[in-house]
Amino acid sequence: MLQLAINDFKDFFQGNTTSYGQHTYGEYNEGKKEIGGKSWTVNSKLVSQEEYTSHLEGRTGLGIIPINKENKCKFIVVDIDIYDKKSEQIVISAIQERDLPFSIFFSKSRGYHLYLFFTEFIPVKEARKIVDRLIRLLSIDILCVDKNRIIEIFPKQIVLNKGQSGNWINLPYYNTKKTKQKMLYDNRELELDEALLTIKQKKLWSLKNIIEYLDNISFMDAPPCLQSIYYLNDLEANRNNFLFSFGVYFKKVNEDNFEQKLFELNRSLKYPLKEEELERTVIASIRKKGYGYKCKDDPCISYCNKTECKRRKYGIGDGKYVSELDFGQLKQIATSDPYYEWTINEKEIRFKNEDDILNQNIFRKLCMRILHYAPHKLKDPEWIKIINSALATIEVIKVDMHEDISPSAMLRNLFNEFILDLPPGNTKDQIFNGRVYNDKQKKRYLFRTKDLIDFLYVKRQFRHFTHPEIHGYLKDIEAEYTKITTETKRQVRLYAIKYAYFESIGEELKREVIDVNFTPEQIITEEKKDDYNFDNF
Repeated sequence: MLQLAINDFKDFFQGNTTSYGQHTYGEYNEGKKEIGGKSWTVNSKLVSQEEYTSHLEGRTGLGIIPINKENKCKFIVVDIDIYDKKSEQIVISAIQERDLPFSIFFSKSRGYHLYLFFTEFIPVKEARKIVDRLIRLLSIDILCVDKNRIIEIFPKQIVLNKGQSGNWINLPYYNTKKTKQKMLYDNRELELDEALLTIKQKKLWSLKNIIEYLDNISFMDAPPCLQSIYYLNDLEANRNNFLFSFGVYFKKVNEDNFEQKLFELNRSLKYPLKEEELERTVIASIRKKGYGYKCKDDPCISYCNKTECKRRKYGIGDGKYVSELDFGQLKQIATSDPYYEWTINEKEIRFKNEDDILNQNIFRKLCMRILHYAPHKLKDPEWIKIINSALATIEVIKVDMHEDISPSAMLRNLFNEFILDLPPGNTKDQIFNGRVYNDKQKKRYLFRTKDLIDFLYVKRQFRHFTHPEIHGYLKDIEAEYTKITTETKRQVRLYAIKYAYFESIGEELKREVIDVNFTPEQIITEEKKDDYNFDNF
């Protein structure tokens, strides 16, 4: 294989240089599911020329992580393997016919990957904004929602956390002599050399050029449904409604020449309406009075993006209520009581719980505090749609149990201390002295609720939870409310928690359970002994 081709291929598909994926290819059944393939990730090793060569020559497949350590990327990918064939072909045909910036490649399963190549590494957050605009232009997000799926975009991360390398994607042209992962251009599958030349000459974008391109695409001031349907250009049914709504738009822009514009638009369609019918049914109606868009009828309703429409100059809001909020990555910090961080207008806003996000009044107050901007209140369905869109790509950040200082984690740790670390009761009667009794025969601990409350509220000054909430916690950990008779024939109602509970959480808490008759010294690992005082046991 020519070294020049390998160099160009490596240059276009650059990403993280110290972590990458590898894949051995299996066979594909009729359902296009790979059988026998294996994938793995290589960390802390430089991605060399050899890995690219091995991929192109068909020895070991290469997967590149597009995001690098500076949170930049040189290419970004939209995976649309999830669509039915009709939807796929509409999108793919539109990209080719309208010569949109995406480069189309077949995936391993003969689905489609849409690549966007940049001349230099650019911040991933900027690349995501660009690809999001193209996704909305082609209504990929709406077509995707109709199939109850989410859009998969690589890089999946906008910012890498400490120690995180990111997700990799299999590169095209594995085993170039027999590959099925070719580039599709002008309805032809290109060989590697031709594909590299096409990218270099026609599909390579600087950040400045791609933004200028997107700012100047047709009908940026029109309702987004009309713009998307125009670009998809596959409308055979409901043409009258589409042309009627476009006529309303043209009339809003310039009442004097809307008829001419509508005739021109109709002639550009793949399935145009007969001009005499356009004149008689559509234009004649629009002439009579000021109609509105047919938002509730097909095809507009199927491509509706009401929030975006309100921002457009000639949309349903006539541009009066333009939101300046740019919703970025949503993160869930997975402590025992999760909290959230949401990048909005490139600033990170922290929400202490789900209510802070769902409640628009709280959300707007936080925007005022952090962004110095008070957004307009949206209708609930519109707001939920924005939240669900963010949830579709939410990043969950796990928190080590020893770093978790949420109230629930504190309650768990204090409960463990109350049961395991305090001087135990040697007899059942000592329960009345506030002790926890170790019932070795039934492998459980017995304690009164009032003693637990006293330990939390008085001794540890922990008042984050009410009595009912503490009872709920006991129920969650399967503590059993029971009645026993002590040695002196006194009856007492109390809670019992089984040894098994502490054994189940032993791994997470770094505690070592040796046997059911364990002592506190046995519970706590050697490395933690210095943190505890056993003089009282």
